[in-house]
Amino acid sequence: MHLIDALQTSSVKPFNVLSLSNSPTATPPPITPAHEAASKLQKLQISLVDLVSDFLKSVLEVTKANMEMTYGSKFVCDSKVEYILTVPEWWGDDAKSLLVKAAEGAGFGSHRRDFYLISELESSVQYTLKVTQPGNLKVSVHHRLNSNHRD
Repeated sequence: MHLIDALQTSSVKPFNVLSLSNSPTATPPPITPAHEAASKLQKLQISLVDLVSDFLKSVLEVTKANMEMTYGSKFVCDSKVEYILTVPEWWGDDAKSLLVKAAEGAGFGSHRRDFYLISELESSVQYTLKVTQPGNLKVSVHHRLNSNHRD
């Protein structure tokens, strides 16, 4: 049975919050879809790391297929591909460790060799630095048509 099918056919009542970064001793809020999913995972004896790993495996397969369609199989096969996974700034080391474990289980390779974790903030800064390099900026200068107006 596929993981998603197994989750949909389970009839367990919710009991816990589904989160990589949640404390196991935290009091859960009122029942939410996350509670229901957590209950189903426990009933099926599927860990959260396995669930995330299953999801990341699908993401990796689609990513590789798109790279091969765009660049060709030979180019992708001959190239060293490194992946960057972003995490919220507030995630602690325990949550990051679980994500590394899930990514390794999904086939991303070894952490710090084949894939890296960076914060979403760092990702935003890296992108901003890239697009603001000389030659990447589009400067627009507006001239006033009314020559009597002085700034």
